[in-house]
Amino acid sequence: MPVFYSSAESFDCTLVKGSSLEDIDENAVSYYRRLRAKVNPNAEELTYDDTNLLMALRACEKDRSGAYVLTYTGLIVFGKSMALRRLMPALRVDYIRVSGNRWVENPDKRFESTIDMRGLFILLVNRTLNAITDDLPKGFELKDGNLQASTPINIPNETLREAIVNAFIHRSFRVNQPIQIIRYSNRLEIINPGYSLKSPGRLGEPGSELRNQYISSIFHETNLAETKGSGIKAMREQMKKAKLMPPTFESSRENNQFTTRLLFHHLLGKEDLEWLSSFAQYDLNNEQRLSLIFVRELEAIDNITYRQLNSDITSRKATFDMHRMCEMELFGLKGQKRNAYYVAGTNLMSHINKDDGENSIGNSLNSRADGENGRANVLNSRADGLNSRVGREMCRADGEMCRADGEMCRANGEMCRANEEKCRAEILPPAIQERINKIGKRAASSEIRSLIIDLCAFAPFSLSQLAQLLKEIHEHCDTIT
Repeated sequence: MPVFYSSAESFDCTLVKGSSLEDIDENAVSYYRRLRAKVNPNAEELTYDDTNLLMALRACEKDRSGAYVLTYTGLIVFGKSMALRRLMPALRVDYIRVSGNRWVENPDKRFESTIDMRGLFILLVNRTLNAITDDLPKGFELKDGNLQASTPINIPNETLREAIVNAFIHRSFRVNQPIQIIRYSNRLEIINPGYSLKSPGRLGEPGSELRNQYISSIFHETNLAETKGSGIKAMREQMKKAKLMPPTFESSRENNQFTTRLLFHHLLGKEDLEWLSSFAQYDLNNEQRLSLIFVRELEAIDNITYRQLNSDITSRKATFDMHRMCEMELFGLKGQKRNAYYVAGTNLMSHINKDDGENSIGNSLNSRADGENGRANVLNSRADGLNSRVGREMCRADGEMCRADGEMCRANGEMCRANEEKCRAEILPPAIQERINKIGKRAASSEIRSLIIDLCAFAPFSLSQLAQLLKEIHEHCDTIT
């Protein structure tokens, strides 16, 4: 699609019907001048009058009659409150406080409180940040030599600002939906309309793909945002420095929204290390241990989210690690193909139930039927009844079945056969599975040969694996090979 529409203008420079220069808030223009002067006092646009300044920023243009009309950039960044209410009524930020760790679907009590914030985007960033920081849980710290204790916020201020600004400048204004910031007891979720133009696997890499280039440029020139694609990487480093769980991100094309998720949970604190010590017999690596904490807190994880726990992990390595967790019954696979995700398995659930008792998430997970979608209230707990897709990956990575570093599910030189046949059988195409179920002991060699060719075309299988899949026709395998 970008190839065919590469010459198309971005939506933020579209003219807003019914607007005029009278809808411009002069205070917002003055605020922009002050911020711009701090960054570059010699900027040429500062010498322009207000009308020419707005023209230079692509905030307004002349229509066919010669009258000045605002673009969406001008309305969103510099428009008066009355104009925003009249022309873009859904342009607001909702800060929602929810009791517990999940969205409650009860219409009578879905949240404890909510704050609806409206106004110019250039001014709304600080207002939103202040609303969040005033409500976030604060720690207690008394440094040596100090008589007065401090109460630092759990999440770094720089991380919060970066997450808020990203939601502002990358949101889709074609969608009449507010930005939602949901404060749960264990995390903060920032949900903005518009999926990421950058693929989820490339988040954090240098380079930024801008949906609203003129609005982004204004934020960049006033130091409210960076546009080099390094914001997510900076957020990860800041959370790591604060000894918190790394931020995770989810982009949903289906729901056309992007979610930033910040856990209040400290990274492997004393209590977590004590809890993880009960899994010592499984010989887990650091990422697998972190994923146990993540599933305990949010109830589910998928391939992309697992890789965000450590940006150096490849898709193949993530798939291999989580399949091992399934084999050890720490995780259970849900969904199929691109909708696949993992929830607490039998062994993990027993530890969660033991620690949490009647309030454990195990009870809620057990109550779900296998055929249920199971994505609402699993990972994102979406507001307004929107379901989120947790899974993005098949039980394959990069078109290969369960491969890790070029090897077929090998661990310490041995084939990870435990439950492997079952896993493969569950993801076989229905047509092939039906042919396997119908084949008998006296099947013709040509029929078996054709079936094996189709199986190997779907995924690489060893002779023993084929024999297991075809069950009671072992005697034919030697002649076929």
